[in-house]
Amino acid sequence: MSRCGTPTPYRQLAHSPLAPEYLHFTHVLGGHDGSHREDVWTLHWSLQNEWHLLTGGCDGQVRMWDIRRSECFHMLDQQQTGKVVNPTITSRRKRLQREGATQRSGPSMAVGHEGSVTAILPTMDGRHWLTSGTDSRLRMWDTSDFRNLLVNYRNTYNRANKARQMAASVDGHLVFHPSGSVIQVLDMYSGEQHKLLRGHLDTVNACVFNPVFQELYTGADDASIVVWSQERKSAYEELEGDADSWSD
Repeated sequence: MSRCGTPTPYRQLAHSPLAPEYLHFTHVLGGHDGSHREDVWTLHWSLQNEWHLLTGGCDGQVRMWDIRRSECFHMLDQQQTGKVVNPTITSRRKRLQREGATQRSGPSMAVGHEGSVTAILPTMDGRHWLTSGTDSRLRMWDTSDFRNLLVNYRNTYNRANKARQMAASVDGHLVFHPSGSVIQVLDMYSGEQHKLLRGHLDTVNACVFNPVFQELYTGADDASIVVWSQERKSAYEELEGDADSWSD
């Protein structure tokens, strides 16, 4: 089953058992108050639950869906930074409150970003989500209780007019974040910037990490794909350690 982001507030899930010509849609996620208010730009399957899908839209919302019921069961809220005892109950309570507020005084929705959501990325262990938005913010979320962990990723410039793809190293220590024509190499958990990768002449749209060769592939509007790899070190340099070892 594949997921399709669409230039509408709805998501479509498709199943193709044989070939593309046999592609048919199995689900449409959305409708009434349970959908994005603007276009959906990015989406990603959960690594912890095969039935859960995250979507991000131009309305700043990051919604979590259970495809068995075609239902949005939670929205990530940038203001939710404290630990909750039972996130499932809290999510349902908040949804009922939102629906009540909508009937009384118009839409009142939690948002993950103050701008369009351009990327969603789970960490390799599935314990956290990363989201990026045109508010120039990169945020980390706890998947157990949906908290904003308030990691301070600095200077994450983002004025994209379409989705962008982030990547993470296989050990989960680094995140590669496209920012204009450069790629930021950031510490996943502290937010510290280790290095800026410069090699493109125009906006970078996608980053993909190859765990086999320990390489990063990036594509940009300059119609180029750049391969980045870590420089080989001597035994002494490996003992010293150097996070700024990426080169094209």
